[in-house]
Amino acid sequence: MIKEDEDIALFAISVDDTDKSNQLIKRIEKDGKGKTNYLLLSDPDNKTINDYGLFDTRYVGRGFEGIPQTAIYILDKNRKILWANVSKDYRNRPSIETLRTKIDKFKKSEKSE
Repeated sequence: MIKEDEDIALFAISVDDTDKSNQLIKRIEKDGKGKTNYLLLSDPDNKTINDYGLFDTRYVGRGFEGIPQTAIYILDKNRKILWANVSKDYRNRPSIETLRTKIDKFKKSEKSE
């Protein structure tokens, strides 16, 4: 999805602590597809999840407190949200093609400014 010459970074955020997040990355990389092209950030205190309003109340009292809604954001270099997709259903995510189109659109508008 990211072209080699692009100045773009991908991040994922998990409620798991750093050790669990690192174990998850190792499992993902063992699937035969190679190294991940994103950083998995640990947010066990839900600071970022709460800052973005993603705390999913459906999990309260079920032993999974802090699980966020699924979200994808495209931010500019100043962390301004350019585009967002938030869903309570983790299976409902935009396609890679949709994300690539959005990224290209914002890159084009940056160049014209």
